[in-house]
Amino acid sequence: MFAPKVDLYCRECRLTFNEKEGLEHHFLTCHAGYRQPPVDLTQAEFEKIPTWSMGKQAHTCPVCLTHWRYMPNLVSHVLESHPPRLLITPLAHTDPNVLQEWGAVVHRHFGQTAGSLILENCFHRSCPRCSITFATFEECVEHIMQQHKSIYLKSRVFRAWSRSLTPCYPSTFHYPY
Repeated sequence: MFAPKVDLYCRECRLTFNEKEGLEHHFLTCHAGYRQPPVDLTQAEFEKIPTWSMGKQAHTCPVCLTHWRYMPNLVSHVLESHPPRLLITPLAHTDPNVLQEWGAVVHRHFGQTAGSLILENCFHRSCPRCSITFATFEECVEHIMQQHKSIYLKSRVFRAWSRSLTPCYPSTFHYPY
């Protein structure tokens, strides 16, 4: 299996080149001379990206390959730093397919509804047992009662959790319930 070299890989387009000259030509023709800042990963770490957990992939910028703890911060970063290259924004650097693939990972990890809300920078909540994220408090509680009912009924931690939820978007104090 061919493993791309981190220094011959265009993260904006997900293209791999055989030599530095090909990558340089690509930067000139597709990115108006813009060169990506170096990534903070070793070659060995770069090769392990496909084996990362779905959660780690969802919380990692698809272009910078940096990990973000809070999804809304990552979404803001992606929207501000990596706008998609479209006909109306030809100087933007990121291939829309890269962003769509990352969006699909977010949907698979969080679920379609919550994933869509996350990508729209909306508020969401996480199950403290399995870390699945939900769009609303009600969906999260329903999940816990269905999937973790015996644990919920036996555990003071889970009962206390429903009174002291931690928002995934810490800068907001608006609770949608």
